[in-house]
Amino acid sequence: MSGTIVVDDDIATHPKFLRIQKGFERDCSVGIFVCLLGYSHRHLTDGEIPRIYLKETYVDEHQMRCVKHLIDVGILEFDVPRDVYVIHDYAEYQQTKEQVKAYKQTKSKAGKASALARAALSTPVSTPVPTDVATTINQSINQKKDTSPSATSKRQSKARFAEWWSLYPKKVEKKKAEQIWLTKLTEADELACIAATPSFPFDTSDNGKYILNPTTFLNGRRWEDEGFSKPPPRPVVAKTGDLVDCPNCTGNGWVFGADGEQVDCDPCHGTGKVMFS
Repeated sequence: MSGTIVVDDDIATHPKFLRIQKGFERDCSVGIFVCLLGYSHRHLTDGEIPRIYLKETYVDEHQMRCVKHLIDVGILEFDVPRDVYVIHDYAEYQQTKEQVKAYKQTKSKAGKASALARAALSTPVSTPVPTDVATTINQSINQKKDTSPSATSKRQSKARFAEWWSLYPKKVEKKKAEQIWLTKLTEADELACIAATPSFPFDTSDNGKYILNPTTFLNGRRWEDEGFSKPPPRPVVAKTGDLVDCPNCTGNGWVFGADGEQVDCDPCHGTGKVMFS
């Protein structure tokens, strides 16, 4: 639908959000992210949020800290030349401006076709139907008639893929993964894959860099691995001059002050990062 955004029901447990301190600020960050999705979809900006909008909308100190969290974990990226924030991978999960326009055009044609069909039934005068409208009517009729077992099975398989995709921690090459799912996996494979994925020991070290691509996971039938022995985490060796998590605030950018309130961390100036030496 043109007025709908897509949000996973487990968005709060997404690896990026889990990097935000548990509690109010994580919940607030999730809420702000959903609001930004709605803003972009409503104004057809393809995931771009003007900096001035964030500045004028989220004026509370806690809200601005949550916006900073979204930037720190890579959900928002700042495009300096254009002075806008960009929602990471927006077009992969949400309808783009062109897709929304195409949907509205299709809906408009369908409405015209329906009006002409009602007019044809209510009057004996023959009303010529434009070729493009007639094509839309025929396509609609054919789609409604497609209730064969194979069509039903494909729809069910796609629904199971959507369920598995929501569980898989790495969201890349979705179309290729869906093609593998629909052509190489049986129904039993699909159900087994969905059941095994939540407990599979993905290597989440280095911000998930080593998590298998979905296509690799499916082609290798990795859900059939035995034992699920988790590989040891890869050591991260920092070099002089590298930016690393501040040891004083463990990368959060804030600490609790004497009065129990959150205050910016002095060693990292609230950034959560310091230079390794």
